[in-house]
Amino acid sequence: MLILPLHKPLNRQTLPWITLALILANCWVYFAQQVPAEGRLQLAFDFYLEANLGALEIPAYIAQIAPDQRAEYAEIAQYDEPFRSSFLLPEMQADTKFQRTIAADAIVATSSADYASYHSRRSQFEALWQRGNFTERYSHRTGTFSFLTIFSSTFLHANFEHLFGNMVMLLIVGLLVEGALSKRVYLLMYLCAGIAAGLASELWRYGQPISGLGASGAIAGLMGALPVLWGFRRVRVFYWLGFYFNYVHVPALILLPIWFGKEIFSLLTSNESIGFDAHAGGMISGALSSWLLVKLGKVREDFFAAVPAVELAPGTHPGGGEQQNRGRFSAQEHAQKLQRGLKALGELDFARAHTELSSLAFYEQRLDILVPAYRAARFGPGGAAAVSAARRVLLANTVGADEIHTLHDVWLDTQKAGLDLALTPSEQLRLATLWLDAGFVASAE
Repeated sequence: MLILPLHKPLNRQTLPWITLALILANCWVYFAQQVPAEGRLQLAFDFYLEANLGALEIPAYIAQIAPDQRAEYAEIAQYDEPFRSSFLLPEMQADTKFQRTIAADAIVATSSADYASYHSRRSQFEALWQRGNFTERYSHRTGTFSFLTIFSSTFLHANFEHLFGNMVMLLIVGLLVEGALSKRVYLLMYLCAGIAAGLASELWRYGQPISGLGASGAIAGLMGALPVLWGFRRVRVFYWLGFYFNYVHVPALILLPIWFGKEIFSLLTSNESIGFDAHAGGMISGALSSWLLVKLGKVREDFFAAVPAVELAPGTHPGGGEQQNRGRFSAQEHAQKLQRGLKALGELDFARAHTELSSLAFYEQRLDILVPAYRAARFGPGGAAAVSAARRVLLANTVGADEIHTLHDVWLDTQKAGLDLALTPSEQLRLATLWLDAGFVASAE
């Protein structure tokens, strides 16, 4: 099952600069550091085979692993080279207990005639391995607690497919989260979610020497933040179930239990080598931090201003309780915002007009506010903002007979602009009836 929010268009106004910088950082680490290191790691592996180090180290490694796994590993050890070393060497090098055994000269006794030769070969291999061991060095391994590797592992990826999938998801979710916060707060939230994901994995897999890497824990933090920041505002969601896929508009908050539940279910039932524990930890971090930011008023309301919430009765505030037409603004604030918005619209400063008028339109049913708010959105940010503003105008509940011509003008403009209003059949019927009553037969058809 795949669920992706695809609500805001990617354009110059919505361009998420910090998200793009994070994508570039992840790509730089992979292509400029990890990929070249893989070539150097192959040289170390080739030397390991030529020096025949596996003949001494593999039996010693199998002797110290857990008894319930020993039979399986002993069977692998019976295979010819290079298969057995290609399977076992990465685990042996990452196993801190076995590395301590090597460092303590417990593989070949110092009194043995073979010690000098083994020690020389092992030292040469270790030097080659360290030159090419960039990924393993900076990925986080549970049981070896380190804030450095917990942080650095969020910028590492196992392969190109892993990188590509994470970066696409980061762009999609970042587009809907970054604009709601200041750049600094957004970056801090992302990094903290990555660290929280590593800590969650450390707790869940305590005692298991497993490496973890990837940006998905930090991205899961943004996924946890998105529903909390957007609340009951509707977002357009793409979903994919088996062979069926479609779009639907849903309140954003619904996504949180769906996403989090999917991670917990996969964590408890899946055998895949995917960090569902890290995903869950990152998601909790993002949800909690965004809840705190909402409570502290650190969220940019203008980012959501043109996005409709769940359908409510006219004059009702999304948070509950009856409101006057002025919504959350005092009469003076209302008048000042309207005056500033209309002035900016007259000066063709559509971005400023959109900021002022869209926040008023969120609480209004008056066309003298809704229509200017639509004009500001149409020629300002456009896209989803224009669609939401147009729907507010066309579906207003207090339209008088003398206002239908104004409503029809907006309708014609949306058709000219090619806006997809996603009208339901009942909404289409309502407009068709209005157009017929006013004699706009072509529009009714």
